[in-house]
Amino acid sequence: MIFKQRSNSVKGARTAENRRSPVIISHLVLVFSGMLLMLLLTQWFLPPEKRWFGRPTTTATGPASGFGRATSAKPWGELTATPLGLSRPDGYFTNLPAASGKTEWFFRSLRPDEVPSLLESLALEGIPKEFLSDRSNWEQVSGGLRVTPPAGVVIGISGAARQKLYARLAQWPENAQHDPYRIGGFAEWFGDSGLPEEKIDLLRKLVYTNDEMLCFADVAAFAQLSSPPETTLLIKSLSRVPTYFLKLHIEPETKLEPLLNYWGKGGNPRDARLLFQSLSRADSDISVSYLLPPFGRLRLYTYPQADDPRKAERNDSWTAMNFFNRELDDRFLDPDYAMKVLASEYVRVGTKEKRFGDIVVFVAHNKATHMAVYLAEDFVFTKRAGLFEPWLIMKIKELISASLPDRPFEIRIYRLKTFPPVAALSPREQELLD
Repeated sequence: MIFKQRSNSVKGARTAENRRSPVIISHLVLVFSGMLLMLLLTQWFLPPEKRWFGRPTTTATGPASGFGRATSAKPWGELTATPLGLSRPDGYFTNLPAASGKTEWFFRSLRPDEVPSLLESLALEGIPKEFLSDRSNWEQVSGGLRVTPPAGVVIGISGAARQKLYARLAQWPENAQHDPYRIGGFAEWFGDSGLPEEKIDLLRKLVYTNDEMLCFADVAAFAQLSSPPETTLLIKSLSRVPTYFLKLHIEPETKLEPLLNYWGKGGNPRDARLLFQSLSRADSDISVSYLLPPFGRLRLYTYPQADDPRKAERNDSWTAMNFFNRELDDRFLDPDYAMKVLASEYVRVGTKEKRFGDIVVFVAHNKATHMAVYLAEDFVFTKRAGLFEPWLIMKIKELISASLPDRPFEIRIYRLKTFPPVAALSPREQELLD
């Protein structure tokens, strides 16, 4: 009996305790929830870079916020690229030939019985379909067929059909589409062109894309519907050269040694270190042009000097092979000599191993078609041949787009076997650095 009473009392105590446990746990949950809520609310009043959440992030191509940028994992650091339309000198337009009075499309090896299949693949509509479906508008010429469409037909082609048609025409050098005007951006090229609004609307109908690049190949159609001064304004806008302004961002948290190892080839490493340290303290940017060796730094975004007797010959291979030279070597004006030196003084590396100063060579049919100096990411330093062609920064994918008519081609990467002489220190400079 006594045992039963004690047992009952113990059970009662346990029951009471079990009833209190959920209450205690509930109180503890409320207390901890309140504390956590207070911490989270407090976080909102802290600077973004000190919060536990919502911190700004960056990519290798540019910061997402002005605060707390993370150090880039790329060896070249944190780059931002601003597209530019580099204007040509006025002398470029003094002796321009008059715009063609007609548009001509040449289709190599196309037979008359193949025209319907071509038109079906283009999905043309309206006036363009009606005109091109008329066999009397097709002329049999040596090597293929030629058609001369009026301006109304050219303008009436839809954007999708234009892209398909012009991709086909780009295969043959007889067509303007083989080497069209390449536009960095519609607003940047035509926003201040001086053309009236109706002509800007006309241009919107005629531009098309080729491998992600905005292009234009219908000067003749535009000229048929415009005055000579308007056509000149168009040519001036189209003739702007697409390029980029590159900046490197350095912040207090940025590790400087990797940047110095990557960009230090361009000049005195002591000066580079001092400059990077100063930029780090200021959490600031610097133009990549300042990190190039003297050859590139003095020429970027410029045109050949008027008093240079060989100004029209300064091309991509001469530029690439002289990039690190203290003294210019005009033997590189001979492409065969450039290839000979490339084979003897450079070593070929993998495309994924490329770094600042390497030479990017496009080879088609066992011949180098273009050379450029690799900078970082997808950007290269280069120049085309010609009196009115500037030294500029391009993307490799843009060079690929320009090389499509030369298919098949391959891209090779070459690196100097010995350290570039421009970055070699004199004994006096070495003493100052030590």
